Amino acid sequence: MKRRFIQSLIITAMLIPIGTSAEANWFSSKPDCSKKEYSTKELTKRSKPGVVMISTNNAMGSGFVVAHIKNQTLILTNSHVIKGATQITVSWPDGNKDSAIAVLDGGDTTTLTDLALLKVDGKEGKVLPLKQEPPIVGGDVIAIGAPQGLSFSLTKGVISSLRDEGRIVQTDTAINKGSSGGPLINSSGCVVGVNTLAGRKDAVNMNFAISSQTAQRFIDKYDPDNPY
Repeated sequence: MKRRFIQSLIITAMLIPIGTSAEANWFSSKPDCSKKEYSTKELTKRSKPGVVMISTNNAMGSGFVVAHIKNQTLILTNSHVIKGATQITVSWPDGNKDSAIAVLDGGDTTTLTDLALLKVDGKEGKVLPLKQEPPIVGGDVIAIGAPQGLSFSLTKGVISSLRDEGRIVQTDTAINKGSSGGPLINSSGCVVGVNTLAGRKDAVNMNFAISSQTAQRFIDKYDPDNPY
């Protein structure tokens, strides 16, 4: 009886398609956004390996790793960062650089379409999970980016409010030119927003990010089996 059971398990395993791993469903998998909270020091240490600096022939910005699939690394950033670019270079925290290509571009016609997905060959960096639920107003967050070209700089603040039915996250976290496309990360280590250009010029500490739910909706449009 025991021998038949083992044989049955082997046959079942052989019938499972090789391509049905988590890799095939990376865009629909739920990240581990536990309620555990980290200190700013620990949070920075955990998050920094997933953040990149992006430079083109026209602009500079930030981005972060959202997936590893088919021996490739996918990076999310703002569309305006790569607008009109003929070359895109990604810089990692360890000093290494890679060439990237855009595989999905929202077009930057509105704030909510100011997203772009880049691809780098090989598995690089650390995937930063996108929070599936709206962030809590008043919750602590950090932003990592390249404000004014000062690479891998950290700023800290709170979620001030949620705008446009939760699609836009308002924060008092300092976000300057060069931080565009970088992650807004909560105390559990999950990305709650994609930082956009600095907020209102006539206001103080009023900055914005595209919500992680809107970002996830954009990423889900990418088909790794039919990228073009």
